[in-house]
Amino acid sequence: MPTCWSSPSTPALSTWRPGSPPQPVLSRTEIAADGQDTAILSGVLAGATVTVNGEDHAADEGDIELVTDAPCTSAITVSYPDLRKDFALEVTAARG
Repeated sequence: MPTCWSSPSTPALSTWRPGSPPQPVLSRTEIAADGQDTAILSGVLAGATVTVNGEDHAADEGDIELVTDAPCTSAITVSYPDLRKDFALEVTAARG
């Protein structure tokens, strides 16, 4: 299965409270596999690990843009290891 690609984008507007990471939010759960359509993952704080299809990325307090030109379903996990909290999300990219 192809891996969908992610990259940092604009800063997230979220407030961190010790012991209570915010619930990450996806702008969309379905996108077109055209290399241009995007889903934005927001509410991810610096220090989190974002795993997309098994590949880890360090979060730097910014939104994460998900885009691909290959049809796929991406499993996304946002982990806060120090707080022992994980959030699971999914984005599907399909040909139009």
